[in-house]
Amino acid sequence: MTSPAAARTALVTGASTGIGRASALALHAAGLTVIAAMRTPDRTGLPDGVRVVELDVDDDASVAAAFEAAGPVDVLVNNAGTSPTGATEDFPIEAWHALFETNLFGAVRCTRAVLPHVRAVGGVIVNISSFVARVSHPAMGAYGASKAALEAWSEALGAELVAFGGRVVVIEPGAIRTPIQQKTQPPPRESVYRDANRNWGLASQSIHARASDPEVVAAAVVQAATDPSCPFRVPVGQGAAELLAWREKLSDEAWIATWGQPTDGFVAAYREEFGVDLRKR
Repeated sequence: MTSPAAARTALVTGASTGIGRASALALHAAGLTVIAAMRTPDRTGLPDGVRVVELDVDDDASVAAAFEAAGPVDVLVNNAGTSPTGATEDFPIEAWHALFETNLFGAVRCTRAVLPHVRAVGGVIVNISSFVARVSHPAMGAYGASKAALEAWSEALGAELVAFGGRVVVIEPGAIRTPIQQKTQPPPRESVYRDANRNWGLASQSIHARASDPEVVAAAVVQAATDPSCPFRVPVGQGAAELLAWREKLSDEAWIATWGQPTDGFVAAYREEFGVDLRKR
């Protein structure tokens, strides 16, 4: 059994843009053999040493074909995901299914494909989650639930692998400057939950105005892949640590009441906590 730090071949899902592309480049620069997996293969900006495979994490046959083509994978970075928004009543059940299909079951599919080898060599599974998994708020309930499920599964997986020298790391990005940010549509203006949605919108706009570059997440991915002392959870990027600290200060009831109150009250609470006036840009 090799040590986790000695793992040399990494596959990154959702590597066409953003965090996935930055992670593939960073792992390559760190000396790993890298396979960039994506639904529509695109080599733009990738060095010759990075292989590209076609992969749709939602599709069993695609996953099987991609990992057969990839060969043994020592480090799997489950990055592919979506981040839709909407209050529970406004978010169709079909959208819930599609979200979990990608954000949870896609990661499970890919992980199952590599587990025999990862278990044999003491490899690493890196799951890209979100700080929203632990900081749930209006309009992001479905997305947060998918990431919370990913983290719960990751804890169990880590316990299953530790006896074999394997590791699982969950990375929790905050606001990151990626194309997925532009693709995320705001909740409908006509929603009956517009006050709560507005509270989320104002906070989100403030945090994303100072969004971190995807390279900060990529650096955390490299640490997860190569450093056996890397902690299980790694919050990274704009707003992640700050929102997590705020959540820890409040009771469940206070947290829910803070986000669900009329917007003037929420703006005042946010200003008191962070010294930021959400009404000013």
